[in-house]
Amino acid sequence: MTEKEDSDQENIRDYHLAPKQKDRITSKDELSDASASPGEFLRNIRENKVEKIPDRIDRLFTDVRLLAEADFFTEEWDTEVWEQVDLSKEDWESWEWEPYLKELFEQEYEFDSRRPSQSDIQKETESPQSIELTNFGIELGHTLRLLSDSYLSEDDRFDLLVGIFVGLLQQGPDARYPGDEDVLEDTSGLVDKFEEKVRAWALMDSLSRQSTGSLQTNMSMRSSIIRNCVDSAGLTVSSPLIKYLLEEVEFSPLESEQTDRERTQEQREVESHVEELVENTDIDRVEELIEAVSDSMKLLVSMQGDAEDILSELYLYDGVHHREINYEGKNLQVILSLLAGEHEHSDSERYREWIQKPLIRQTSKEWQSSEWKTTKFGTLVGHVIDAEKPPGWLHKYVLEKDDLTSDEVKMIDQALSELVI
Repeated sequence: MTEKEDSDQENIRDYHLAPKQKDRITSKDELSDASASPGEFLRNIRENKVEKIPDRIDRLFTDVRLLAEADFFTEEWDTEVWEQVDLSKEDWESWEWEPYLKELFEQEYEFDSRRPSQSDIQKETESPQSIELTNFGIELGHTLRLLSDSYLSEDDRFDLLVGIFVGLLQQGPDARYPGDEDVLEDTSGLVDKFEEKVRAWALMDSLSRQSTGSLQTNMSMRSSIIRNCVDSAGLTVSSPLIKYLLEEVEFSPLESEQTDRERTQEQREVESHVEELVENTDIDRVEELIEAVSDSMKLLVSMQGDAEDILSELYLYDGVHHREINYEGKNLQVILSLLAGEHEHSDSERYREWIQKPLIRQTSKEWQSSEWKTTKFGTLVGHVIDAEKPPGWLHKYVLEKDDLTSDEVKMIDQALSELVI
């Protein structure tokens, strides 16, 4: 990469866009396409997401507060709200909030990749959950700082921090706005504990940074070995698979210098674990599904006419009459028939994928009264797009199945069955 390209890359401010959006904005091929103007994508993000943040946050606060008042996040629901809820036809009792909370706190943030890796000392001192919660808190604070930019003074930011501190640590809605002496005394005691946490974090951060160079080099070496082995085995290089192999393979200590002999041994161990996965799990079936999802997603992105949004709409509402689809273009019928593999050009090399693996189906052959629904495979593709997950996320089906919701497991099961994989 030239010096100029380095400079240009540094000037790109990463506001945590979806991967497909960043590809469109930074790709030279996309930039050469006048219909794929990066300005248009950024303007849509600003108008549809950023400008609506106050209203979105207000609705989120209201939703969470209403659920909390109904004891929705507790193990026992005993408020009068549930006396009015018909529990016989819904799986209310089997629903658990914990997996969703775990996903919220433990998912990999892009912000984390710019921080130094942790030392073994730090990992031994703090529990994994504590580290994950701290990282989530840093990401939350970082995002608030980006949103406020220069509009909040340092004093304003401290006021905001005090509000978050009190709201998070005080118990019950009555203590949300401290007003009596007991609450104030409790808060002062919590401040002392908070100071201890800050000092501990600063110490561990300092120890980590002292060995950042060797840590980053060795982590990069591990990732390179894993990526090469996974790629050689014909599997998709995904975050779940990399995470699994990092945990399963016995690598040399991060803070020690790795010899060529150790790296060769580590490569053999990675290859052995990958071979075991292929032999003893359904990863080959999932890999075939990943390829099908990837092909469909690439084709959707390449199409003109908001094909992704149309599929997402059909997926979210589980069946939509064509007149109800939110689309202002003139080629809706063409897009729908292509997604269903029923267009006159469906047998062309470009769209042939959807003849065998259609994303949607028509419930009636008469266009004026037609209703469209996603196939089981289309439902999965719609979920991956709507949740902004990479196709490699599907590896969790064989590696970390407990991290998937019951609906996601069912969705993947049905797609595998429909495609006879």
